[in-house]
Amino acid sequence: MKPIRIVTRSSVGGDITPLRFQMEGENETLHTVLVEKILKCEEVKITGSRYLLYLCRSLVDDRMRQFELGMDLLSCRWYLTRW
Repeated sequence: MKPIRIVTRSSVGGDITPLRFQMEGENETLHTVLVEKILKCEEVKITGSRYLLYLCRSLVDDRMRQFELGMDLLSCRWYLTRW
């Protein structure tokens, strides 16, 4: 799991929607990825912590990529869990 910076939208009902995130690439450069589509969202337990996992899809470098973002529900920190 890789820590990321993220911009989200929250609904009045408390639903959280990831919009875009930044991850560190080679040579410590930041790459911004827009979340085009959320395919699935589920709550899971990983190593004793509860996470909200978002399976997402976006166009990255002219290629459609599927990836997973996770939010630790206790600390509210976001991670790129699968790229």
